[in-house]
Amino acid sequence: MNPIPIAFDLSTDGHRESYLRLCEKILGARRLIGRHKLWSTLFPSHVIYLTMDDYFLAFAALTFLRGLCGRSSVGLSIRLEVLLQDHTWKRALKRGILRVLIRCPGVRVLSLSPPWAVPGIEAFSNSWVEDPQLWDLPYLDLASAELSPELQRTLHQLKTDKKLIVALGRQDEQKGIRLLVEIAEDPAIQERYAFLIAGPARQIPADLPQRLQQVGGIWINEYLPESELILLYDFADWIWCCYEPSYNVNSGIFGRAVQKKRPTLVRQGSYLESFQTQYGSGVALPYEKTEAIRHLLSLDPRHDASTTRIPEGLTRFHLQLAPPTKKLPFSPSR
Repeated sequence: MNPIPIAFDLSTDGHRESYLRLCEKILGARRLIGRHKLWSTLFPSHVIYLTMDDYFLAFAALTFLRGLCGRSSVGLSIRLEVLLQDHTWKRALKRGILRVLIRCPGVRVLSLSPPWAVPGIEAFSNSWVEDPQLWDLPYLDLASAELSPELQRTLHQLKTDKKLIVALGRQDEQKGIRLLVEIAEDPAIQERYAFLIAGPARQIPADLPQRLQQVGGIWINEYLPESELILLYDFADWIWCCYEPSYNVNSGIFGRAVQKKRPTLVRQGSYLESFQTQYGSGVALPYEKTEAIRHLLSLDPRHDASTTRIPEGLTRFHLQLAPPTKKLPFSPSR
């Protein structure tokens, strides 16, 4: 009989809560939360380190020691793609550590991006799982979720005969928010599209929310519960996932758009364009080329947003994160 796994993360903020919930429901895991609990993960038989990127050096040290003691560890990385981008000394160090770790007994490093979408990522990971936000909605207990009265009033304000482009979650310049506002300011685009941004702004030019409001858009500049964010997909005609070239990573916002059958706007040449081709539908925009974007959107592209491939997320999640069924090398005899 396999031991009860431990699912560790630093907090329950954002996507972390849904990842922890999946580990509990699918793997029967017990959650352990907080940086002060990190060293408590040294002893259990099987530990799943979620969003390991946020405490990478501690993860590396702990899993190496655990492997020497015959214990199994899984690390789930949400942004392993950045190792293939700018070659700073910190990223070179991380690449070197991962190359060692993925060869250690009992240690598995998993990416949320498969090699067919991010060639080269296999050099720093043992395998991959499909982003849980591509398939997790049946496990999130959202049957009783509803929009707040304030949010319902906001949506009523936006109710027009135009298509609605929605950007969800935390917003900063990496999320392409400056480009989105510039698009919203284009008179030709305004004729066809309305704009809603729902999520707190972080380190952006102070004038961006005001500029959006001046052209009739709405920016809900505050944190919204995950249940409300998920319901907002139902009101969107397009989901904004056109991020800056420096932010070339997987996206849970994109994954939920696939689940909710909403077409996406992504950046041409991004990893998300590969995901869009494989999983969903939408348009890839040439970044910062407003004239070309205006032309693409003026065509009033229509997509049924039916997924071209049903993610086998549940099966792979269980297979890759569950405790091993065989005894590990260096395991102490019982």
